[in-house]
Amino acid sequence: MKRFLVRTFIGAIPLLLLVLGSLYYYFRIRPELTGDLGQLGKIAFGTEYDARIGKPLLADRMVRPYEPGAPVGRIVTIGDSFSQQEEKGYQNFLAHRLGEPVTNIRLIQGEAPEQAALDLLRDGFFDTLPEVKWVIVESVERALVDRCLKLAPDRIPEASPLLRDGDGPTGPESSNGLLGRAFRQSKDWMLLRTGLAANPVCSAALSRPCFTLPGRESTLYFYRDDLDRLSVSDDELAAMRESLRTLHDRFRERGIELFYLMAVDKYELYQHLIAENPYPQRLLGTRLRELDSLEFFIDPLPRLRERLDAGETDLYLGHDTHWSQKGAALAADLLCEKILDRETEHATTDDENRPNFD
Repeated sequence: MKRFLVRTFIGAIPLLLLVLGSLYYYFRIRPELTGDLGQLGKIAFGTEYDARIGKPLLADRMVRPYEPGAPVGRIVTIGDSFSQQEEKGYQNFLAHRLGEPVTNIRLIQGEAPEQAALDLLRDGFFDTLPEVKWVIVESVERALVDRCLKLAPDRIPEASPLLRDGDGPTGPESSNGLLGRAFRQSKDWMLLRTGLAANPVCSAALSRPCFTLPGRESTLYFYRDDLDRLSVSDDELAAMRESLRTLHDRFRERGIELFYLMAVDKYELYQHLIAENPYPQRLLGTRLRELDSLEFFIDPLPRLRERLDAGETDLYLGHDTHWSQKGAALAADLLCEKILDRETEHATTDDENRPNFD
């Protein structure tokens, strides 16, 4: 009997360790997982930085999600996660700069903003919104090349790319669902900590402090997918230019001006400050700068890098893939400058074309 109990106890040790590890993760680690990189890599960044850096800089929100039947302003944005930062995002800063609200269109997860914009245009969505004069399409840099190369201007969409009521979570998760998710997450955490699973989050030491993340001021954390595409060929660049020009021209034909905003990848911005960089050099941003010849293409990288090299901290969030409110405000400034310049050009052209009855 004693031998049986001993064998049973020894056999139960792995299960006991799993239960103890799950409890430790759930009550000790999980509350400290802040930022999307913390969630992805199961890294306990803590809550102090998130609470401090996440405090909105603007008192009121002037960016509003599109709702059927609700008022829509002159400016509409369509984009990925960089366009879903609400009061902390570039749209809210842009709205305050221009003194008018901005409407943001939310897409079903996985929809490419470029293709979604064309699909909505072809489907007559913007014909019902004659008040819209400006559309801003935003895309994260790591996905920009493939999205542009796959753009199908004349396709007939099978369904609307708009996020509809019921597409998201419908209510609180059941206790069984919460327990299952907690178990899966604790398992992922243990696999990552023991090196049995590849971590989707990369890290590297920087030559100087670039963040105010406590204890990690000189460490760059970034999404591994930033390394998937390191450059672009001449042929791909030419095809991208053609696709973006088509996107722009289709909107202009409907009387709508379009700007295309590239959200710079975190690794792209900080790679030149990595000490003894173990990762490959990424030339994508340098190559994409050739798209600046398109007057509607907006690349924040040069101005972001200028601010970074001047010593600015937290242009991107230390624990997240996205730019901070500082970076969002900078992107808004670029958009504001472009919009005001274009409006000045239009006003000048209208004055020149107005008949003179003197």
